[in-house]
Amino acid sequence: MSRMKDLDTRLSGMEEWHEVHSQAFATLAHKLDALLHLMKDMVLLEGKIESMEESVCERLARMEASQVDSGKLVDRLIEMTMVQQGQGTEAAVHRAQSRLDNNFSSPQSWTADEPPEDIWPPPGADVMDIRG
Repeated sequence: MSRMKDLDTRLSGMEEWHEVHSQAFATLAHKLDALLHLMKDMVLLEGKIESMEESVCERLARMEASQVDSGKLVDRLIEMTMVQQGQGTEAAVHRAQSRLDNNFSSPQSWTADEPPEDIWPPPGADVMDIRG
């Protein structure tokens, strides 16, 4: 009978051990599940961050390009206004000076979007017409 008590005691001890460890396992499984969800969210967030970085870089490049183009546009407007006011020589000097200021010798100053020389000045106006 004492063996039965020992066996019963051991069995109840094992049941307690099993209950404690099953609760710990359930807690651990819950934490592991939460960690997996967190990792999934982090991967999704990383993808969003990369796409946002690309978008910001594209916008920045467009802004930089538009600032360069707007500077050229302002110079052209100044030159056209000078030509319309009869100041062809000053317009030619202004154009030469703006090219020097924008690193005339740089290969990027001779871009494909630059209009050919025979288009500027506008039809009906001659920047190089010097009357003296």
